[in-house]
Amino acid sequence: MQASGRVYINANQLKEISGREPRLLAKIDSLRDLPKPFHDLGWNILPVQNGNYLLFQDSKNQSFVDLASIFDDLKPQIFNSQKDLSGFDSLPFENPSSESQALDICHASGLLDHFCNTNDSMLTIRGRAFSGLFDFKLDGSPLQVNQVQIEIDAGYENSRQIILLEAKMGRREDFHLRQLYYPWLAWKKRSSKVIVPIFLMYSNQQYFLCQFRFNEYFGNLEIVRKACYVIAQYPFASVSLKSLLEQKDHKDPKDSWVHRQTIQISGELNSQITKRKLTEASPFPQANDLDKVCDVLLLLSHRDHSSAEIANYFDMDRRQGDYYANATLYLGLSLKKGIQYSLSESGWNWIKCRGRSQRIDFMLQTMVKRPLLKLSLQMLLENDFRVDQMDEAKLTERIRQLTQLGETTARRRVSTLKSWCLWVHRNLGLPDQTPQNHGHEQLSLFV
Repeated sequence: MQASGRVYINANQLKEISGREPRLLAKIDSLRDLPKPFHDLGWNILPVQNGNYLLFQDSKNQSFVDLASIFDDLKPQIFNSQKDLSGFDSLPFENPSSESQALDICHASGLLDHFCNTNDSMLTIRGRAFSGLFDFKLDGSPLQVNQVQIEIDAGYENSRQIILLEAKMGRREDFHLRQLYYPWLAWKKRSSKVIVPIFLMYSNQQYFLCQFRFNEYFGNLEIVRKACYVIAQYPFASVSLKSLLEQKDHKDPKDSWVHRQTIQISGELNSQITKRKLTEASPFPQANDLDKVCDVLLLLSHRDHSSAEIANYFDMDRRQGDYYANATLYLGLSLKKGIQYSLSESGWNWIKCRGRSQRIDFMLQTMVKRPLLKLSLQMLLENDFRVDQMDEAKLTERIRQLTQLGETTARRRVSTLKSWCLWVHRNLGLPDQTPQNHGHEQLSLFV
């Protein structure tokens, strides 16, 4: 490896060294799947033949595409479905439970054809298959691959194109380029039509789509187009944050807040909740992505899950699984029995909301019931919705006053408060605070 930056290894050697099943060891779909020795040494692995692999130097992680850099600046736009999807009993339009259902909804509504500028695509590919022979360049040197297993979540063919999709349920941080690149290379050998690689991510009733342009060099890619859609519904809140904040506090007997003592908090936020100390019955969350919290709620609507199962489903590490499970608990939208999380009555009410706009309204109403969140949203409003203008020192002090956290931990939790405030800003449909880029982009930012 030191001499050439690459080493060939077979399945038997992998099993002997690691004690693990080689097929599972080499199945790296996200950065979190990378074994710690690989991470420490800057290595990665690619299948090159059935039972044979290539270890190679990848210190810049150019095998992993950073999804946040692609999708975070996108605002949802409305796509009016060509069909009334609510009339399909077998297609859960508002609560898809799997990648295949999200793909089926995307295709049945006409959204996929709309995104690809076509109108006659038919589902023709789905599942696992063995590739033929293909080659590409890795770090400038040729690499030949033959008879490796590839998996395509869905492939659609029309008169001009074969559209290959890799799909994920819920917000993801990254994905391994191999998942789209190998199928693209394999089908380029089989068809003279244009092969279109697309990544689809479904999160909180939003369909995020990104079309890539690949070439013979692994890791050299461009974004052709990207967009975020909601199907046949209004994508933003219908309530006013100002009116929600002005409402009087309503005591909720199911609330997880426990009144401990009365204190006086000096400051500029004139609110009844600044006059009392409340301690959460569940941990204050360290879960920055509120859309991912919503994705966890959707997952829990299908069955109860432990935090470890949540982490595995969303390709998170175990600690993040705990954080996001506890965030649903903190908001009063889930219950915990043993190690299992299930939806609370409020959580089921959120699931029953019709459409994305109603779910956003419900989430905002839930947030303002939490004194610390209400204070933060009040600060957001007073700063004209400029999250970057919110005073971190004041937020840290609010966390310390309204929780039992120490100063160091409180400072770390400020990122969650500001991230949730940014989520509110975006879901109120306000103008972006950063410019958007939607044209042909050279993707230089990897994980």
